[in-house]
Amino acid sequence: LEGPLTLQNAGAFTGLPTRVDLQTTGATPVYSLGLQYHLTDATTLGVTYQSESRFKADGNALVNVPLLGEAQYDAHMDIAWPRTLGFGLRHELDECQILSTDLVWFDWSGAFDTFDIALNDADRLLFPDIRESLPLNWRDTVSVKLGYERYLCQHRVVRCGYVYHRNPIPASTITPYIQGIFEHAFSLGYGFQWRTWEIDASYMFLFSPEISVGTNGLVGTDFDNATHQAFIHALGLSAIRRF
Repeated sequence: LEGPLTLQNAGAFTGLPTRVDLQTTGATPVYSLGLQYHLTDATTLGVTYQSESRFKADGNALVNVPLLGEAQYDAHMDIAWPRTLGFGLRHELDECQILSTDLVWFDWSGAFDTFDIALNDADRLLFPDIRESLPLNWRDTVSVKLGYERYLCQHRVVRCGYVYHRNPIPASTITPYIQGIFEHAFSLGYGFQWRTWEIDASYMFLFSPEISVGTNGLVGTDFDNATHQAFIHALGLSAIRRF
């Protein structure tokens, strides 16, 4: 996270404009549960649950405060990734073609309510410890996923897919720091078998609509009169060896 940040809920320092260069890392265990039911020889139903993952990330932050200058802080962040509940259906049209669909609920409102940052142990005098809580107020969403597979001769397969995921971020708290506004994703894939290896390559294009914001609901004017749009091109390559 790098750029301007007006402190939102930092006690006496609320409203103070700063520039932040924040880098952290962290990890935590998660668990998931799943169940499949063969409705017919060609149709399979499934349900999956993945737990919420909350972890603490530690790193450093470079903070620039007007009149005081710049200082290096130890940074500590509380980060959460939402729990999910998914339902899926897989149907074999024939020996060569498969259709599948998934509905996945994301508990964004529980995980992305606030973004908490603690900055302490500045390397310069007069720089106080800072406790910041950036409001997010994300809303829950249901993601719709559609997929198609066609098996060709000589152990080859082609795939395509589409995902719709409603933007979970309200206009009042949208910032360029968390790019969660992607609504659409298209993907293509190709797989083949080489000796004892299964090789798969994929391409995905994710994009968002253009979102314009007049007056942002956050303290300060850092993100007022802004237009947000994002896209990603992603390539994937995997190899599995069967023993």
